[in-house]
Amino acid sequence: MKNNKGVSIIALIVTIIVLIILSMVAIRASTEDYDKAQQAKENSERNQIVQAVAVRYGNYQRNSTANPLVGDKIPDEYDTKEAIKQYLIDLFKSENRMVSKREVEEHTLEREISSFIEKNITLMEYTRILRHADIVSLNVDNVSQSAVFLVNFETSSVVGPIN
Repeated sequence: MKNNKGVSIIALIVTIIVLIILSMVAIRASTEDYDKAQQAKENSERNQIVQAVAVRYGNYQRNSTANPLVGDKIPDEYDTKEAIKQYLIDLFKSENRMVSKREVEEHTLEREISSFIEKNITLMEYTRILRHADIVSLNVDNVSQSAVFLVNFETSSVVGPIN
């Protein structure tokens, strides 16, 4: 009988299939970890903004001249819930903000804006759109430069970050 010391083609194919399966599992796990890390970062940024907005509003109530509310107001011409919602969605899209795949699939941005408007429609005078310069003026430094937030200073409601 001949003594073969080589690797059979079947053993090679099985090894390759096992390696492919293991690599797919590793890639999926790392993608899930990345998504979780991104979500944790967004939550952290949002919490920092909530705290900074609450502090600024408290200072504003004591002395509105020295501590003005920062950010861009929603123009007065948008006076209905639907008009405000559409204005905000168009604004975030027109500024080339990246909307995550999850937000697109789940319409998260639209739902968050709708919920924000429902809660704050009578307090729109305190609603602002915060960009990086506004965020820096609130003494928050760990937020990405491309992040945009929709906030209401009176209620400390925040939508974002919208990157």
